[in-house]
Amino acid sequence: MKEQIFRKVKGILNKLTYEHFASLSKQIIEIGITDEAILEGVINLVFDKALDEPNFGSLYAELCKSISDELPKIQSWMIDKKSENKNNLFRKLLLNKCQLEFEKEVKWTEENKITKPVSEMTEEEKNEWATKETERIKIKRRSLGNIKFIGELFKLSMLSEKIMHQCVGKLLFSNIDNPEEEDLESLCNLMKTIGKKLDNNEKAQKHMNLYFEKIEELSKRKTIPSRIRFMLQDVYELRKDHWKSRTVTQGPKTIAQIHQDAEK
Repeated sequence: MKEQIFRKVKGILNKLTYEHFASLSKQIIEIGITDEAILEGVINLVFDKALDEPNFGSLYAELCKSISDELPKIQSWMIDKKSENKNNLFRKLLLNKCQLEFEKEVKWTEENKITKPVSEMTEEEKNEWATKETERIKIKRRSLGNIKFIGELFKLSMLSEKIMHQCVGKLLFSNIDNPEEEDLESLCNLMKTIGKKLDNNEKAQKHMNLYFEKIEELSKRKTIPSRIRFMLQDVYELRKDHWKSRTVTQGPKTIAQIHQDAEK
């Protein structure tokens, strides 16, 4: 029964587009999520899909919001009567999933530190390093996809501010002397997604001031490639302009439009 539900959800996720969002999200909500184990399994499927397809993160975040808002209306066991928060269980499980994924890369990096330069390794050690490097790239890609997805969820008020500060801190401060290009690129994209919302919160502004002091400093650092420095400068200027984007924002793109943009 459970496996059958998961198979159906996978099939629906493969067809999910903005064009058919209402009908397909309704199918998931009405599919028979009758206990916590099934709910957790469905969250895992949506989460993995969001990380595998980071360009569609906003679509899967919208799906999470829809499930979170609508499912408790037909599954009363999800309602936390103490807090009167209908979304409590869904959000709790989703946050746990994001948090575990977030910690995975940190843990893996700690456990697989390189103890000597590649030039000094034996042939066997080099092979082992190459295998680990392939694994590191995969874990890194998932980690950045997770951070992007977390940003989209935060934008929809699905996650708290605390995890956003963890994400920004990791991207900005985990390797201050020699920051990774992909971390800084991810940081710029994340700030474009969540910066305005964080700045609207008075408590978050002191954190934001600290982040942007660092962003300004990095944007002038000559050891960082010019492409990344321009991205940092752009996001710095965007904040100075009170997050008024120079490009006209249109409604959510269809899957076809996103694929067309990716091919340009």
